[in-house]
Amino acid sequence: MIKVRGRPKGSLHIIDGVYKRESVTSEELKELFLKATLGSIYKEPDPLDFRVSRDMAILALLALFGKRVGEVARLKMNDVEFTDEHLMVRFSVEKKRTPYIVKKPKSLNNPLVEHVRKFLMIRNECYPESEWLFPSTKLKKKHITPHRIWSIIHTINPNLWPHWFRHSLADLMVQSGEDVIELMDWFDWDDPRVAIQYTRGGAGRRVRRMGKVDYWAKSEGR
Repeated sequence: MIKVRGRPKGSLHIIDGVYKRESVTSEELKELFLKATLGSIYKEPDPLDFRVSRDMAILALLALFGKRVGEVARLKMNDVEFTDEHLMVRFSVEKKRTPYIVKKPKSLNNPLVEHVRKFLMIRNECYPESEWLFPSTKLKKKHITPHRIWSIIHTINPNLWPHWFRHSLADLMVQSGEDVIELMDWFDWDDPRVAIQYTRGGAGRRVRRMGKVDYWAKSEGR
């Protein structure tokens, strides 16, 4: 058997010749936030808790919106807005031939949103002049790199990959009753086959069985 190691490519993830699942369980998500809260991955003290708060905000955005790591890393301060009912985030979508900007909402009732709010308070105190939501702690006027986000998550849990948040949200949306059109709209996919690829297993079979699109009453926060 050929053994393949490394980071996931597309929707496939193979380690030691074995196909691995591509989603983050609720238990793993809780563990990620717990370890991020403790700041156990850092040897040096963090007086203002900037890195800890930053890591939790990054995890929250990945889990809430299911965006690519690069799309989160390149967020600017003016891309994030709090309204009376929602956290609104404007993303520059990758893998598009022309620049493509989307704005996505999440209800303030979602507890993960609070991690973003708390981070903004600390971030503005530490980096008031930076335009980036997640400024680099080493390079002036630069943002955190996608590889750094990958490294943070992999250090907390070596068995998880950032792109799995995307798969997990897609599965959750299908289980909640969303159809192919809704998935394509949220994840900004042009091809419905991509939606099916991201929702393999039971949820994916449900999507593939759909012969006709049924629009559903959108849940709170969407």
